[in-house]
Amino acid sequence: MERWLRSGSLFYVAVCQKAPREDLRIAALASVLLTGSRSCERLLQGEILESQLVPWFLDSPDSPPILYFSSVISDTSQHLLSLYENLFVEVDRYLKANQLRVYKGLSIAIGPAGFDHLGKNGFKRVEGTKYLEQYDFMSIDAASAETEFWSSLLSPSLSVRDGTQEVEPCRHLFKTGRYREIYPFENASSILKRVF
Repeated sequence: MERWLRSGSLFYVAVCQKAPREDLRIAALASVLLTGSRSCERLLQGEILESQLVPWFLDSPDSPPILYFSSVISDTSQHLLSLYENLFVEVDRYLKANQLRVYKGLSIAIGPAGFDHLGKNGFKRVEGTKYLEQYDFMSIDAASAETEFWSSLLSPSLSVRDGTQEVEPCRHLFKTGRYREIYPFENASSILKRVF
């Protein structure tokens, strides 16, 4: 975890709530890691555990970055849109600053609720392999993305072209209400260390 915390390639957002006479409580959390495709291949083949994924720049030089959707937890679905819009801002800022394009995403579905949530986002089951021989791997690309978050972050495949120009993903922000206490990774890290 320390390697990821220092890497700049781990993105967390959290919705925090505080009632009178209570400590700050995390009501919702979402996180994405920017790892390398070689690292993801090793995970899919059962050679490494999820915790052994490495930041994209530590993977082999010819390994394109992949967005690994590591967690989404919420005590109510009302927080999800706000989580995703703020997570988008963090990830998009990093991708632009580093001039990176990401073509694929990967995740692990833990239970039916996780499988359903990922499916609604456009993730598809990866056939022929399971994490720890129990949990479904799921992948996503620009063609399968069903939500604004994923379709805005994932670039179309190199084979998808409009004439001679590669098709650009949409880059508009979400039009939603805001929650009062949204914490990007830099502010949430101290809270996360206490929780985990």
